[in-house]
Order: sequence, then structure tokens, then C-alpha cells
Amino acid sequence: MATRAVVGNVEIQVFVDATPPPREPALLFPDVPPGKWAPYKEHLDADGKLHTDMCFWLLRSGGRTILVDTGLGPGPHERLGGRRGKLMECLTGVGVRPEEVSTVAFTHLHGDHVGWNVTVEGNVKRLTFPRARYLVPQGDWDHYTRPEIMAQNPPIGDSVVPLKELGALELVKGEVAVTPEITLVPTPGHTPGHQAVLITSAGEKAMLVGDLFHTTVQVTEADWCPTFDWDKPLSAKTRRDWLNKLARERMLVGAGHLPIGSNIGHIVRLKGRRYWKALP
Repeated sequence: MATRAVVGNVEIQVFVDATPPPREPALLFPDVPPGKWAPYKEHLDADGKLHTDMCFWLLRSGGRTILVDTGLGPGPHERLGGRRGKLMECLTGVGVRPEEVSTVAFTHLHGDHVGWNVTVEGNVKRLTFPRARYLVPQGDWDHYTRPEIMAQNPPIGDSVVPLKELGALELVKGEVAVTPEITLVPTPGHTPGHQAVLITSAGEKAMLVGDLFHTTVQVTEADWCPTFDWDKPLSAKTRRDWLNKLARERMLVGAGHLPIGSNIGHIVRLKGRRYWKALP
């Protein structure tokens, strides 16, 4: 299954930073009655649980190296049984040095998307990617740096606020060009400032959709919202609108929480319903 794609002149690669244990659908989608999952058993494992990955994306565009999201981080993480994230190992494996990364763009500021921003040496924090500008959605920054919200989200203080202190933070709002071929596009709902990454090159299009959906079931059931969604009605509307657009324009799609190897594909329509079709 695909872990790499080329869109015009842009190369896309996806890697897993961490894999959490499979979870009961009811834990992720508490508003969905258990019986509603009956038609979607093939989307669950043998124990009836959902498998997800925590992925990040490496883009090469016009000679620049760009990361989209930075995973859960170095750990060790209790939720992973004490294991560490693998982002740096993955980059080393494809010959990318930290200083080669020119831009880090975030789809949003949940903890599993910002973990490798900084590296701690002793009591000193430094940028993991020392020459990069870190593009943070303004809406998420305004929301998650509120003292009462930040107190409930330790990764903000650990991995996001230091970007400002280290002079690498760049707040973005609306549509923002990263390169002539890559644009950040607002897709709010999952978080206040959630954004996707639109790639347009040589007549071809793709979108890295962040957490627009967490499971392929949501491609068909767009109104199903995970417990993590900040504004569920807005999230459902954004998801419906963009899924329809992605299907209509036949864009290539990358979804960071689908299992690795099946998270690059297309939204297709069959008998009036949407489905996920992974690249072979």
C-alpha cells in the first residue's frame, strides 16, 4: 500500500510517529449508538476496535523540505506503553537532516501533532528543526494559549509556546501560501484554527486533511464526530463540504490518522454515497 505519492512536481511521503492501542469505537465516538457500527465491521479489527496511527508528512516542493505536523513526540509516552515516537528515526531513514527542514506547518495544535517541535537538552529547549519557520494557526494559538485551556493541554506549554520564545513562531490565518505549490486552507471545527494543506502543481491537486476525519467510516458518515472535535456541528459541516469537494474534483487525499499504507487515496462516490479508496 502507498506511503508515497507525487502530485505534479511535489513529492509526498507519510510516516508513523506513533501507534496508540486500538480503541473501542464508543470511546472515540460516544454520540454514535453501538448499533450504528454494524454495517461497518470491516473497518474494525477482529476485536471490534478501531486502529489508528499518528502520522506526519514530508513534502518536497521547489527545492524546499516541509514537514506537516510533528507527531506525538520523543516520549516515553504512557499512552504508548513507555515507547517513544519515531519521527527522527523516520527522517534519518530517508536522509533528511533537521537543518534541511525549511518549514513546519501544523494542521492544528493537538498534542499528537506538535510533539517534536523542540528538543530538551538538560534544562534548555532548542528547536528540533533549527532553520525552520513554524506555521501555527492563529485560531488554535488564541484558543489553546488561554491559561485555563493551556492548563488542560500540557503539550501547548511544552512544545508550542517555546516556539515563540525561540523566535520561530509564525501565526497564520486564512489561506496562506507556503510555496507557490502549497497553500494552507482553513477547515475549522475539529479545533478553532484547524487547517488543511492544499497542493496544486502541474495541473494536479492533493490535500492533506489533518483530522478532518479519523476513520474511513466518517467518509460515508460525515455527521459522526469524534470526542476530540471542538465544535461538532461546525466540524460535521466542514467535513461534508470538503469531502464533497474532494470527490467532485478527484483530488488525491492524505489523512493522518488512517493506518499507514492506507491513508493516501481518493474520495469516491457509488450510488450517491461517499467511500474511501486507498491507493494500491
